[in-house]
Amino acid sequence: MTTAADAFPRAFRLHTRDGRIILGAQWPAGRVVVDEDGHGLITGAHNLGDLHHINITRIEWADTPATCQASTISALGNPLGPCVLRPHTGPVHQDATGATWWTRTDHPKGT
Repeated sequence: MTTAADAFPRAFRLHTRDGRIILGAQWPAGRVVVDEDGHGLITGAHNLGDLHHINITRIEWADTPATCQASTISALGNPLGPCVLRPHTGPVHQDATGATWWTRTDHPKGT
């Protein structure tokens, strides 16, 4: 039987508002470590929420397929996206707010 102490950490990348990508890992109990500068400056925390000083916009888990990442501009000129759906075969995309759209080539009418 595998216990939390036996399980491997889960790797991730933190995408920040200023464009940095920070590598890290989370243990099954929730504790995390991140390599903030890419040169060995390691920060540890009880959980991802405790990394208050890092302005995280997205967490990319190594064991989770990447999201679709499609984006578009709405008829009203508002940006929609990126798509947060996991790799999917359907033509409809959805952003983090729940707004959905079709890409022109995927739309049933082709427009």
